[in-house]
Amino acid sequence: MTSFQALCGALLASKVYLRPEEPAAPAERSFDAAGAIKLIDDAHHSLPPDYQARFTRPLRANMHGVMGRLLRENLVGLTLDDAPGWRRLVALDYATMLIGSVTDWDRKAFRPSLPALQGAVAGIWRDAATRFTIAGIPQRTDLPPLVNYSARKAIGVHTKKLNRIRQFFPAGGDDGLFGGIVGLPAGYVALPPVWATLAHEVIGHALVNVLPDVPGKPDESSLVNELREALVAKPGLTRFWRDCWGNWIEESIADVCALLGQGPASMLSLAAQVSARSEALDTASDMHVPVMRQGQLDSDIRMGNGSVATEHPPILLRIHVVLGALAVLARDWGPTDPRAKDLAHWRTLLGDIAANATAGRKYVDVVAAGTGAQLLRYDLNEVVALAHAVGAGIAETRLASLNRHNLAGLLAWTEADVAAIATIRAQAAKPHAMLAGSANQLLAGGTMALYDHPDAMAVIAANMLPALEQLYTSDPVFG
Repeated sequence: MTSFQALCGALLASKVYLRPEEPAAPAERSFDAAGAIKLIDDAHHSLPPDYQARFTRPLRANMHGVMGRLLRENLVGLTLDDAPGWRRLVALDYATMLIGSVTDWDRKAFRPSLPALQGAVAGIWRDAATRFTIAGIPQRTDLPPLVNYSARKAIGVHTKKLNRIRQFFPAGGDDGLFGGIVGLPAGYVALPPVWATLAHEVIGHALVNVLPDVPGKPDESSLVNELREALVAKPGLTRFWRDCWGNWIEESIADVCALLGQGPASMLSLAAQVSARSEALDTASDMHVPVMRQGQLDSDIRMGNGSVATEHPPILLRIHVVLGALAVLARDWGPTDPRAKDLAHWRTLLGDIAANATAGRKYVDVVAAGTGAQLLRYDLNEVVALAHAVGAGIAETRLASLNRHNLAGLLAWTEADVAAIATIRAQAAKPHAMLAGSANQLLAGGTMALYDHPDAMAVIAANMLPALEQLYTSDPVFG
């Protein structure tokens, strides 16, 4: 068994994917505005004053409009084919995350570890936002995302971005003006060794989407739009691949941002979680994603209604996007950089995981989302080369929205990060270890400690929680 397979086994053993989700409150299930207002009133003091002013009170005042819109549309933000009940699930997810961002702080099952989760999210946000600010890059808000454990399990860890929140409030003013909401399903409660993918959500979705938006496209950041134009619209790509990468570009940007902010631990954790979740559920999804076992990774591309059916690339291609970005860092840093040895290790580790996951396959299939029927087949090396090019382009392209900087230059981890992560990695699996570091350092180091000691989930979690909660208590807004 490889170390990656053992990590997948640790996630399976934790039952993170099998724990029941927190039942939606009756007012959330029925989209009952009066009942939702009562829930908010009972818990509105849970959030700091800035969030009460920009979120809690405006949400209460607009609750009838919020619930009415969710009932009317029942489909906010969808790009997938509408599986039975999917529209209602997405609407319910909005209701539970909007309300849960306030009420989860009063729930006994959630309250003990919410400060650690909020500290992690705020810390990741502030580290990256500070780098943008130093480079003179404007942001529409300086308030980090809120958090909850109310995300629906079928949707998983995800972010309601700034503009997705502000759509529920009247235009103008500061109502809804904060970094969005990051939601985890209840299975993630008090398990920070599996929180490394927060870097993807916080930097790549929440923070990127408080950069200036595109005129006439309020749900798209200028950074995403620029990279789509630079990497997807260029000559040489067929219509099929333009469609794929055009839909996948924001998720790919988020993967590269997580890599740069935290190191590759985020992608290691994501790959293990995708594989372990599939094996835990032990059934193919509605999108006909096959069950993956023992560290296998999916590579099929799913199509529906004449277009790619999801905004997420197959997990195998996501690893190769990150490997493309790592190649840019290796080129720019050179062999004498103090981070070079660590970087070479990561390229080998992720490369081996990707190679082993293919199980000898030499192709990537394009399949129908509804039936799983094969539509097309592409050479694996061709597809991997394209993923590498996209990852490299995301990391190295200088953008007007970044004041002619590139993401690699702004966000890449430092020599101090390497040292801190190594220290946390070495200590986190020891009982009663006292850990300290930034949010990215703690999450990366904890992930790697679990990779080294897959049977030590409980010990690592117990050590990480107080260190992350310290970030909450020292935060200028939450503390």
